[in-house]
Amino acid sequence: MFRGIGWGRRVGALLCWALALALTLALVAALALAARIGRVDATLPAPADGVTYLILGSDSREGLSPVLAKKLGDPEDKGDRADMAILVHVRPDGSSATVSLPRDLIVSDDDGNPQRLALSLLNGPDATARALCRSLDVGVSHVVVVRVTALVDIVDALGGITVTLPHALRDKGALLDLPAGTQRVDGLTALALARSRSPKELVDGKWVTLDAEEGARRRTAWTGRILREVTAGMLAAPPATQARAAWAAAAQVKIDRGTRIPDLVDLARAVDQPVPLPVTAVGDLAVIADGDEVLREAGLLGCADIDQ
Repeated sequence: MFRGIGWGRRVGALLCWALALALTLALVAALALAARIGRVDATLPAPADGVTYLILGSDSREGLSPVLAKKLGDPEDKGDRADMAILVHVRPDGSSATVSLPRDLIVSDDDGNPQRLALSLLNGPDATARALCRSLDVGVSHVVVVRVTALVDIVDALGGITVTLPHALRDKGALLDLPAGTQRVDGLTALALARSRSPKELVDGKWVTLDAEEGARRRTAWTGRILREVTAGMLAAPPATQARAAWAAAAQVKIDRGTRIPDLVDLARAVDQPVPLPVTAVGDLAVIADGDEVLREAGLLGCADIDQ
């Protein structure tokens, strides 16, 4: 049980799990790009059975342009934060399940203190994996960390993606201002949609601000749409475009040293539209898991003892 909730300042960013699928799809046809992918040391708490991939979207500002840094919020923020996490579990029988976790999920850190999932990545992806094991009883076999710039690079390499809005949409914090209707958007706008925390919609001539829970649901929904659009674009693109997108994005990706290219290919085959982890809001800035039924159905429960 948590004894209180303390966290650092709010940071805006995005969930980049769509990138991992797009990247690995391209890598299937361009394995030579493996050398551009970074490696991180990580001791991970193994799952009880099967193979579990943890995909983390990082909001690191390092090396970003001023425009992109502003899109992420405070450009002076340092380090990696996990905007959201995606768990992809491949069962022993070969079937798979994908579950998304919100960035504001409260987990327990290595000292037993409550912490937002987003902040756990500041101590490395293995710290995030340990927090998930400790708090949700979920083990991790492989970890993939994707920087926000990969989303922008992939979408732009594909010539943008198509989105449809039932209402005009604004979010000052995300630098988002779009009319209603179907339109083609670039990578920066896709980023803004994925990270929008305080969206407003123009309904019957009035701007309506969505509450925190609805905003969280919209971010998950937009992430799913971006996944579908990026995936469809990558599959339909000619090999040269796939290679260009992968080349641009590969340098923005890190994997643990135990992960190999065949593992990424298996991930590309397994990842699917994610089922969101049910949560309950705690104030305006945090949520807690609402039971473990989704994790159990996905086969994700059970992890190695991280305290041994």
